[in-house]
Amino acid sequence: TYRNRGYTFEVEEKLEGSSMTAYLSKEGEFEVCSRNLSLQKTDANTFWKVAIENKIEEKMREHKLFGLAIQAELIGEGVQGNIYGIKGHTFRVFDIYNTVTGEYFGSSDRIKLCDILGIPTAPVISHEWRIDSSSIADIVNMAEGKSKLNPKIEREGIVFKCIEFPHISFKAISNAYLLKQK
Repeated sequence: TYRNRGYTFEVEEKLEGSSMTAYLSKEGEFEVCSRNLSLQKTDANTFWKVAIENKIEEKMREHKLFGLAIQAELIGEGVQGNIYGIKGHTFRVFDIYNTVTGEYFGSSDRIKLCDILGIPTAPVISHEWRIDSSSIADIVNMAEGKSKLNPKIEREGIVFKCIEFPHISFKAISNAYLLKQK
């Protein structure tokens, strides 16, 4: 963290779920992926169901978002124990990656595009936080707190995303969350 002093970070809630990516290639192929796999489009596939219900492909095509990958956390029933108590399934966007330029969207551009598309983002805890005098212990303590999705539970942690350099990020996991998982 010491090398990140002087930079400004967006701080998001780290969500417990499954990584989901919706991708529209520059050639126009649409794919839905889990963390490591491109998934077959079937009626039984929850990732595809969420993409279809939220019209992600249609919205990406309408706005000509060729070459973009929307990265999100899939959450809900049957996903990692559904700690949020969500009925059905949903997702929250945490990153947008331009596969043509090899760059991540910055915080404000990601939030703007999600607003335009009408898709939800991961909860933001702070839009501008500076690491200047924080110790590692301070950052770990900052990870503690209630979830913005369900204030009855401890959040999993937080993710710090550099405003000046969107490819720089790091996570802090809540010790209270970890202790409840044992």
